[in-house]
Amino acid sequence: MVAVISPDVERFASDSVAAVTPEEAVGALRRSVAYFGTYEVDEGTATAKHHVEGSVFPNWIGQTQTRFLSLEGDNLTITTPTLPASGGGVVYTLQWQRIGPLGEMPQRSSTQKESL
Repeated sequence: MVAVISPDVERFASDSVAAVTPEEAVGALRRSVAYFGTYEVDEGTATAKHHVEGSVFPNWIGQTQTRFLSLEGDNLTITTPTLPASGGGVVYTLQWQRIGPLGEMPQRSSTQKESL
């Protein structure tokens, strides 16, 4: 699953999902995208093909979305091709940084508690 949400999405007036107004829903949707499905990586072309099975943007369902990959050291950059947007096109870039093998991950202290 991929979910990209802008940090400037405003909180809804109510904490109830059922009470979200149409205006609030539109505002949140315009600042986020989420989809899921399968993917395949082609190392030769440095691309990933995302086969979209479900999306908050229903026009992508059943389509294949191409993403360009760049791996430099511990940094993975994923970039979209130019996507249509009002007033022209837009390119989105997502950057990931590896923080180390699982054996090197910070350990929990005994005072930390699980939160649900």
